[in-house]
Amino acid sequence: EYLFAVVDIGTDPDPLEILYERQFSWVPGDRFLILGRDNRILVNRNGDGLAVEIHNARQRQEQGAFFLFNGRGLQLVAYAPVRYQQRYLGTVAISRTLDRRWLAEQPHGQSGVLFVVHQGRILESSLTGLIGRPFAPRDNRLILEGRRFRLARLHLTPAIGELPRLWFGLDETVLLSRLNRHRETIFLIAGLSAIVVLIFGFLIIRHFTRPLTELSNITREVAAGHLPELRKSRRRDEIAQLANHFADMLQALRRKDAEVKRARDELQKTAITDSLTGLYNRRQLGEVFPKLLAEARRSGHGLWGVLIDLDKFKPINDTHGHICGDVVLEQFAARLREHSRANDYLFRMGGEEFLVLTVARDREGVLALAEKLRATMATLRITCNDSTIGFTISCGVSRARVELDDPDSLRDMLTRADLALYRAKQSGRNQVQVEDEAPAVADTAS
Repeated sequence: EYLFAVVDIGTDPDPLEILYERQFSWVPGDRFLILGRDNRILVNRNGDGLAVEIHNARQRQEQGAFFLFNGRGLQLVAYAPVRYQQRYLGTVAISRTLDRRWLAEQPHGQSGVLFVVHQGRILESSLTGLIGRPFAPRDNRLILEGRRFRLARLHLTPAIGELPRLWFGLDETVLLSRLNRHRETIFLIAGLSAIVVLIFGFLIIRHFTRPLTELSNITREVAAGHLPELRKSRRRDEIAQLANHFADMLQALRRKDAEVKRARDELQKTAITDSLTGLYNRRQLGEVFPKLLAEARRSGHGLWGVLIDLDKFKPINDTHGHICGDVVLEQFAARLREHSRANDYLFRMGGEEFLVLTVARDREGVLALAEKLRATMATLRITCNDSTIGFTISCGVSRARVELDDPDSLRDMLTRADLALYRAKQSGRNQVQVEDEAPAVADTAS
């Protein structure tokens, strides 16, 4: 929602900065970027130069992760698109430098060591004091500081540009001491050490990739507009913490999504109803009329309009005030709903003018409905500000012509109903008039 406001509405990106500081500053990353749809940088946390790499990566794949090597060192970069209601808004990206601290935090056994090697020298290592040392293994073995390591290379894919190599080494000193004591089992132990190295390498790779793969799948679902459930992990490593915070974020998004749906339903209701009376407004008449006219054509019944006007409503406003006038309109609308039929549609056309649309078999039933409404309102008394207010209504009835197109039929029906209402007003008010024929040229009453 914040990104939608910045990209599509054009608001200032400062709220995104505030949202990042409040909810995402805990994310274990060195650099963080939010790019807009036009690759404009909206949020930048040490992300200089990263935007170009993200743009190039998106040319190949919409979302994913890759390894990158630059002046900051070896980095793991993840990015994903952000969508709102199926519309692409931008891309969020985060990177983490695989430095010594990161290497030391990875589980690799009591005698295992991770090496980042570039151009034959150790660039980073989980073992202190080795940075800058030559690294030239033979047959996957290496001696450093008097310690013999058996090595396995961990492949970093996908990658952008040339990368350093990541090696996992297992100290063979303990193994060699046992070999000296048990020469008869030397070949068996050597085989087991190779298996141990492979197992450790497999476990480390699995430890790295499985949570990230799960988060990537969840991110893909979120980008597609879904908000899946993500169970929290009991582990305490950074990736587990990231997943747990992501689960909290999903829960918050589900709550926000429910709020947005409620607000959208409320806005939709407001767009088609009159705020004072709760009846449909004139705009909704254009949506409802074609459906009712089609129903009348199928059933062979008539579609009738009863145009209602409150008699001498202006003196009520002048005498009792506009607040009491609104009370009168609210009470009238309530009685109109109470005494109309379930399949009737009620509209406030504006001011004190209302319309009832009804599909009926014959004219007599419609006139009976209009007369019932007129008689009911004539006996209604409303109390407002210690005053008792009574009023009457005049009704003009007309039938929609099914042979006309929908817009022409609506205009024709309203014109003839207005002529009938004019006659009711001219004949003394508080009565029902009907206009069945096509209208001649005439003035209408307000």
